[in-house]
Amino acid sequence: MSSDCVAAELAEGSGAGGVAAGRNVAGADEERADELEHMIKVFKTTLCPQANGPVSHDHRCCPYYHSDRDRRREVLSDDGARYFAEPCEEQFDSQRVCSKGDTCQYCHSTAEVLYHPDVFKKRLCYQAKRCPRGRYCAFAHSRQELLVPHFSESEEAEPSEEFIAYKFKTQWCPLGGPHDWESCVYAHTYRDWRRTPLIGYTSRPCPQWNKSISNGMVELSYDQRCPRGVACMLAHGSKEQLYHPQFYKTSPCSESCCRRGPFCAFTHGPHDLRRPCAAHPPQAGGAGDGDTSMQVRALLAVHQPQYWNPPKYHQLEDSARSYSGGGSCVGIGFSGHGPYRGVGGERQQYQERHQAQQAPSGGGRRIRHRLRARAVVLALPSGPLARALRPLSPDAADELEGIVYPCVAAVTVVYPRRAFRVPQHGKGPVNGFGQLHPRSQGLRTLGTIYSSSLFPGREPDPEKVMLLHYIGGARDPELFGGIEDMTADELVEATHRDTAVTLLAPAA
Repeated sequence: MSSDCVAAELAEGSGAGGVAAGRNVAGADEERADELEHMIKVFKTTLCPQANGPVSHDHRCCPYYHSDRDRRREVLSDDGARYFAEPCEEQFDSQRVCSKGDTCQYCHSTAEVLYHPDVFKKRLCYQAKRCPRGRYCAFAHSRQELLVPHFSESEEAEPSEEFIAYKFKTQWCPLGGPHDWESCVYAHTYRDWRRTPLIGYTSRPCPQWNKSISNGMVELSYDQRCPRGVACMLAHGSKEQLYHPQFYKTSPCSESCCRRGPFCAFTHGPHDLRRPCAAHPPQAGGAGDGDTSMQVRALLAVHQPQYWNPPKYHQLEDSARSYSGGGSCVGIGFSGHGPYRGVGGERQQYQERHQAQQAPSGGGRRIRHRLRARAVVLALPSGPLARALRPLSPDAADELEGIVYPCVAAVTVVYPRRAFRVPQHGKGPVNGFGQLHPRSQGLRTLGTIYSSSLFPGREPDPEKVMLLHYIGGARDPELFGGIEDMTADELVEATHRDTAVTLLAPAA
């Protein structure tokens, strides 16, 4: 990618065909283009001089790499990109080694994905001013930094009906963070994307496209769904049909309490009734004609210059894939988008797919369940969860990896019942649930559960008492030196000293 190429993307990012107002690429933008090109070329491609030094620093704000996990291979060559902006199935943010080594045509780390020319600065950072990466962030911190076409903030927040009819879902989404795809004015996948109505297609549905959707095959490319591709003169999907200028706001809504406003394709009274607009027929030839196809692509290049290049991060979200380095697929959807709305009454239809595969070991069947949902709860330890989220949200992965699990040991000890002090309440020794020890008491044991009292029969001998102690915790290394290197006998002795203070009789 040369400076001219970066400048060209800056020009596209300023918007053609009604997206945000254009900017002059000369002067300051040329300097910015050089800076962006430099970032893509050299960021994280050289080992940090302080990588093995005594002084630690924030790796996220360092332009050098510190391990294989944040190392980048040089991506640009005279012939273009050396590898694709897609995770390698053999090695991705893992300790495994790719059989192709540095000649592999896929990304080996999140850094290689995020700073690839196909991804870099093509999405807004959801942390914005709070981003710890600052100027080294791979995402744009302002709309001026975006290298893709985008709408104005007012068009995103309060879209007019005219905007919905002609521009809704015609540009790829640059918004960062989870959000409702249905109420977002941008497109996220080709099933969500609209061709601009200016190319002349009608609002009648394409049977080939509908057939591909009903088959449930999300992996099909755009041209595989319809043999005429983008030059087809019929509507591809519900978005192109419902929001077509000939259809949008021309029929009454069937919902009595609809609150979708301009996003509802139907009318709610005379105030938002639109008259069908005339279609924009192609200049020459019939549907699928070679000249027509060229004319359509030329129009798309003007009004939707990135139509052929959907965002890589949305592809990952739509397929709900997260690579663990061994080619395995985690069947969790991180799309964060709302339910799919069809033409028939716009009833909500949640889409799920169940796929059964023979387990590799031959022991039964493995079920992979893919689900699109508004939110996902991930019940995983922070380490595995960080590895699963890193391709989608490296900042969240960094925060998760920063979570420390203090070392705590559970120590079970049995004492003779006669060894305990007789309490004044007269209900016998160690009667109740247990006890907790604040650090202010000077005890090392965090707490003790009276197992014999809480769980009758846990200790079958009535003349003995079983206690379950917990020792360790976040402050133990600071106060007592930590328990990681202690033997079992040493742990028992440590808890016994505290038990002698709190529960045992002096002569025990």
